Amino acid sequence: MENKHYFPSYLQIEVIAGMCSARCVMCDIENSPRQGLMSIEEYGTVLNKFVRHTDKLKFLNLQGLGESLLDPTLPEKIAIAKTQRI
Repeated sequence: MENKHYFPSYLQIEVIAGMCSARCVMCDIENSPRQGLMSIEEYGTVLNKFVRHTDKLKFLNLQGLGESLLDPTLPEKIAIAKTQRI
């Protein structure tokens, strides 16, 4: 039996949760279990867990149940990911 190890090629990090300037009828953001902005430190901690797997990752999505463009630290978070080549 061959032992295969699978690793996802897609990484999604919710940098902002439960916050959005739109109120789309189909969105359930009002019931988001999390609220708020992910700190730069917390974001760095999450990214550091994936640095050794950058050869397997093809996509990074900084979005979840919230509007990422409301995150004032988004440019810095993108820059951090680019420096770590994620």
